Amino acid sequence: MAEHPGWRSAKVIRPGVVTLLERAGPARQTAERETHARVAHLLTKERARGLDELLVVAPELKSTRLNWLVTGPVQASPNSVGGEVEKLRFLRGLDRGAGHPAGAERHWRPQRPRRRPDRVRAGPLAGLPG
Repeated sequence: MAEHPGWRSAKVIRPGVVTLLERAGPARQTAERETHARVAHLLTKERARGLDELLVVAPELKSTRLNWLVTGPVQASPNSVGGEVEKLRFLRGLDRGAGHPAGAERHWRPQRPRRRPDRVRAGPLAGLPG
């Protein structure tokens, strides 16, 4: 790792690895406790079971569901789009199976494209249409 050219002349002392680990460890533990406190109420038994099943190898995929979900399409084709839609259905099914109160179909709607204001032209072409 290259040093910044001005650090040596400014006599900047970087902390050692042990110091960094001593400070990062408690910060990580605090973050884990806070994360757990914020999301623990969302983790029902059904949802926990569904998340655990993401780590089990599915014979039809020959990999885990998690690996299947995070692997993106390799090319732009109708089959690729269909595969991504299947992933979305799978995730919605996980949410529905976990007793999601509103149902999964209600949450996602395609957004309308935003209308951009007409561009203001300046210069010699300002009076021309379009």
